[in-house]
Amino acid sequence: MGSSPRVSHNRPYTIVCIELPIAEPNTAIRTAIETAVRALIDITASQQQTQRTVLDWLRVEYAIEKPSQKLAALTDLDSDAFITEVKKLRGKSQPLTAASLAALRAEYTNSIEPARTHAAETLRLERTLSDLINHAYGLTPEEVQLIWDNSPPRMPFTEP
Repeated sequence: MGSSPRVSHNRPYTIVCIELPIAEPNTAIRTAIETAVRALIDITASQQQTQRTVLDWLRVEYAIEKPSQKLAALTDLDSDAFITEVKKLRGKSQPLTAASLAALRAEYTNSIEPARTHAAETLRLERTLSDLINHAYGLTPEEVQLIWDNSPPRMPFTEP
């Protein structure tokens, strides 16, 4: 890229803008990207609805008005961690009965387990998108590795 940076001197600080290329993917890559993005949008909507539904159920049935950070990240919890978090939020004054424990496990199986499967699919789709974009830019394996070597610590997913 032989273009030189554009510099703006009309502010108290200098802004340097470098023209970056925008990849033009071929039809196959564009179609694959669009398919993956549509799937991600659908999964995200489903995940958000599951989150709202389960947290509302916990509010109504278990008097959990304000979920903890752990409970707000339902798909990060296995069944035991889910129940432990509900117990913690209810406190010792509101112990779980056998029936309420069974209901929590059933809800986990019916709602959260499928959401966990979708979370794994999200990760797969994000990796696929990353690979497709790298391919659209024509990046070599060495260039991709350089990107990963210099990526911030809070990437949505880790290096494949």
